[in-house]
Amino acid sequence: MALAPADPIAEPVLAGNILVGVDGSVGAQRALAYAAGVARIEHGRLTLLTVVPPPVWTRMAFPPPGYDHRAIVAGWAKVLHAAADCLPADVSVTTRLAHGRPAEAIVCRAVEGCHDLVVLGCEGRGLLHGAIGGVSRKVVRRCPVPVLVVRDAISVGSLAVR
Repeated sequence: MALAPADPIAEPVLAGNILVGVDGSVGAQRALAYAAGVARIEHGRLTLLTVVPPPVWTRMAFPPPGYDHRAIVAGWAKVLHAAADCLPADVSVTTRLAHGRPAEAIVCRAVEGCHDLVVLGCEGRGLLHGAIGGVSRKVVRRCPVPVLVVRDAISVGSLAVR
């Protein structure tokens, strides 16, 4: 039994509840701009999620001198609110600040928040991003909700098979 192709007019893709990962990177800014456009077209709602990653010193017995967890959380909150402030007034937005591993927190929020779509940038802030795989790659692999990864524009010449 063959399935008939879906008619995009008869069966529109609804993305009424969109989760956007925000980390202050250029990729996240592109993802936010794309998600805002989709939300305007679909009359949807954006949830901006910033995840405060666990501190690197957690494997040590105590934090290093001068470590201020409140200042770190305040910095991430500033990034989150700056992203919300740049959205057009006609886009409905909610902000969420989570703690933990970013990929796990995004997948968990996507499921718990009954989101229709997750939108992420393709590069973030991690120092070992290229070596161990980025957050977007992990979310794509683990998330039961559709994930859209917004990439930077690339030249046609770089697409050639080598």
